[in-house]
Amino acid sequence: MKIDELYFGVKLHPMSWGSRSERMRLETYNLFDFSRIKESVAIYRTMNEDRRKEITDPLFFCFADVWSRCEYEMVICPWPFSEGELVEHNGVKVDLFELYVKPNAKYLMSLVESVDEADCKKYLKEWRGKI
Repeated sequence: MKIDELYFGVKLHPMSWGSRSERMRLETYNLFDFSRIKESVAIYRTMNEDRRKEITDPLFFCFADVWSRCEYEMVICPWPFSEGELVEHNGVKVDLFELYVKPNAKYLMSLVESVDEADCKKYLKEWRGKI
């Protein structure tokens, strides 16, 4: 599989918005289209076996960019609220890593392992040429 063919949909509030109503809707994003995720996957796939053995958590290596960063965090609350309940009392802050990556770890790593190593090398060469 080519690296640009990877797809795993996640829901987030828009990355950019112009009004409160725009900010409140959810959009679907491809987890693998986040540049640091794609770069990490490409780096992981092009590592030799000795270097891979040094990585204690391949899932975290590939997807850590969506862990504990405000643009990938949200507060989840039970619904409906009981009378007098407030978000700050019963909301739980989660990030994409906790919400999507960890529960789908085996599937996501199977996608990572399916990516063509030569295509990853090509992607990294092009990506590094842009920065």
